Amino acid sequence: MKSSITRGALLAFSFAACAPPAPPAPMDAAADAPADAAVDAVISSSIVWAPCATGGLQCASVEVPRDYAQPEGPKMRLALARRPATAPDRIGTIVVEPGGPGISAVAWLPTNRIASQLRRFDIVAFDRRGTGGSEPLRCMAPADFARFARIDLAPDSPAERDEVLALQRAFVQGCAEYGDRLRFLDTRTEARDIESIRVALGEPTLSLVGFSYGSHVMALYNESFPDRVRAMVLDGVVDPSVDHLGELEGQFEGVDRALATLFDDCDRRRNCAFAQNESAGVAFDRIMRGLDTNPIPASNGVTLSPSLAWYGVSGLLYLRLSWLLAIEALSFANNGAGEHLEIYGITYLTAGGTDPSNPDSNNYSVYLATHCADGSYPPTIEAFEQRTARFATRAPRAGAANRLTDVGCVFWPHRPSIQPARLSVRPQQTALLVATTNDLATPAANARSVAAQLQNARVLERDDYGHVAYGRSACVTARVNAYLETLALPPPDTRCTP
Repeated sequence: MKSSITRGALLAFSFAACAPPAPPAPMDAAADAPADAAVDAVISSSIVWAPCATGGLQCASVEVPRDYAQPEGPKMRLALARRPATAPDRIGTIVVEPGGPGISAVAWLPTNRIASQLRRFDIVAFDRRGTGGSEPLRCMAPADFARFARIDLAPDSPAERDEVLALQRAFVQGCAEYGDRLRFLDTRTEARDIESIRVALGEPTLSLVGFSYGSHVMALYNESFPDRVRAMVLDGVVDPSVDHLGELEGQFEGVDRALATLFDDCDRRRNCAFAQNESAGVAFDRIMRGLDTNPIPASNGVTLSPSLAWYGVSGLLYLRLSWLLAIEALSFANNGAGEHLEIYGITYLTAGGTDPSNPDSNNYSVYLATHCADGSYPPTIEAFEQRTARFATRAPRAGAANRLTDVGCVFWPHRPSIQPARLSVRPQQTALLVATTNDLATPAANARSVAAQLQNARVLERDDYGHVAYGRSACVTARVNAYLETLALPPPDTRCTP
């Protein structure tokens, strides 16, 4: 699950049966970087903006060190997009990170509704390393990734389990072809890239907006550069002190809660076509559990896989308005037509793709690479399975069906660059954290935990289901915009209704 449910390619290469040989001890990719002045000296202080091909924005790029510990060494080029301020009383620059990880922020920016409301700011987004226009990482060719996307993450036989692990190994081997760049896809390096962008923009400070995974990036930027943060908004907050498997466990619990609410609504209104003669929960379990034994036709002569069905359902639960689409897709599946759930699943897995036979692996490649670089993972498959056995206990539907989610990290060729840890530096300015009460991907408790770590942060909570609220809730959007412009936080305990 993304943001993080998840993902697993053709057996072309096999690593050792368990973890790879132990490489050097973990290091923080930014901790040993030289003084800022040495890095800043290699960052161009002039960005040349030109009209983007689409979207009515300005585009540019900035060159940054591949490894900040060696600023004079090889470079990487990051793609940028900007919506310039249109009001005469310009305040400064907001850098936005939309989450993922794996989403092209440059492609996302023209679709975002909040940028047009913040007329006193330049709004800047950038494609993080490996995504979009920033030396994209693709660990698998489309035809192989189409097979990878269909693996069953809850195998019920030794043969199925072996296939999942072989495909995961093959995917990781494809990632390894990215070479030395793969070591620098961690979150702290992305935070350091934001500082390079600030230098290139010539701005004394930045205002930060991070959605979902982007909240993690912005929190780490503040931790490293607190005096360069004017304001910080985190929406759909990731808690840096929780490891990725812990995040997934919370997400699967959130999916199960959202499903329970959906089913209760179906049963009360009797308006769900997939459950006319039985309760909605029973009907859903029958459809999903039957995908192994009673395959449902999808597109291009293949059947609907359990993993794509789960991606489809989970992705549609991210926004309350799309729950009706989930009901519709389940109704089609109940009547023997699986292509709707299949397409929704591919759209979720690829961050926008719609062709199940030709999926682009870029989004999932960066997603997996980042979490493998950031997380502390069990060293063997057996230890991984022992840890993720909790998923089924905590989330009997989503957790049980996705227990091998992100198992590829066990085979990752590099040790994690950072470890889960509480934030240690409070902002010099205040921060505003946004939480949705029933956020299935980032529980509201995360925002409260991170607010306590930051100390001078305030939580604005929206009572609803879904994932992230800024730009979707008028109440939340008005209060966030006011904070960004004036730095005045909403009163304590302010809550928004949908």
